[in-house]
Order: sequence, then C-alpha cells, then structure tokens
Amino acid sequence: MPVIALTFLAVLLGLAPYAMTFTPFAGIYASGTYAAPYETDPLQARRVALVLLGLCATVASLLECGLFLFRRADLASVLGSAASLFACAVVGWHSFPYWVTGVYAAYSGRVPWADFDPKGLIPAAWLGEWWTMSVLILYPAAIPALSGGMLSSILLLRRGYWLRAIVPAACAGIGLLFLTAFSPGYVGWILD
Repeated sequence: MPVIALTFLAVLLGLAPYAMTFTPFAGIYASGTYAAPYETDPLQARRVALVLLGLCATVASLLECGLFLFRRADLASVLGSAASLFACAVVGWHSFPYWVTGVYAAYSGRVPWADFDPKGLIPAAWLGEWWTMSVLILYPAAIPALSGGMLSSILLLRRGYWLRAIVPAACAGIGLLFLTAFSPGYVGWILD
C-alpha cells in the first residue's frame, strides 16, 4: 500500500478547495507575468508554499513507486502505487500551480483574463520547460494509469482484499477527474 503517496494525496485533496479560490496577483494585469513585482503580492508566500507542497508530494510519490519497483513488489502493489503517483502528479504537479497562480479563476470566468504566460509563473519560472513537458505527459499517461488502476483493483478483489481494491481505482479516477474537470483551458494555457 503506497502510504506516502496516499497521505500526500489526502492532504492535497483537503487543500484543493482552498487552492482553487486564489485569484491572479494584480501586478500581472499591469506588468505581465515576467515583470510583475511578486514580492509585493501579500499571498506570494502561500502561493509558493502550496506549489512546493504539490511538487514535493509528486516527487515523494515517485520515489515511493520506484521503491515498490526496486523491491519487486507484486503486480497489484506496483500498479496501485503507480495509480496513486498519477493522482498525486495530477493534483500536485499539474493542478496546484494552475489554481494557486489564479489562472483557474481567470479561465473559469471569475476574474478578468490576461496573458498568463506559464513560463513567467511558478513553477515554470523555477523549472523551465522541464515542468511544462512533464505536465503534458500526464494527458497520455491517463490511459495506462486508468488501466493499471482498474487491473490492480481486479487483482486485489480476486485475492479477497476488498478494502485495498478501492484505492487504485479511486486514485486513477481522482487523477482523471482533476485532469479534465478542474482545469478549463489548461492545455491552451500551458502551450502558450
């Protein structure tokens, strides 16, 4: 059972409604994403902390999944770990930066839209194109993540692990839900 990934996922899901309430920093409207004086943003520390939490959750989940592979765990455990990694990556790596920087608020119509160039916002400003490419990989990764989550659940059900069987399918479903339903205009924004 991927305890680290599931713990981080629970924390991320608990903080998701709060993260979705962020609006863009007002300086972006006046100066653009590259020249905005982020040091004057009263929410910048919270934005940075939430983005770092999402990134760290994904890295920790990746390391835990790697540990499952290194230890040659059974197929159901590896697939369950991969499904929880997918969910953490979608919520923490993909969605939290989108929500916390206020792009979600703009694309969902709650605040005026501006040119929110992702390369000028965190975490792309820190990690560059590497972050952008890794986010785009999550879209085609949804197919094997869903398949692996379902297969893992079936294998666990066949072994009589009824409660454990819920976790991989739920993680894959959470990942797909947050990848599609809570990120309007995401692909167009990230490819800007």
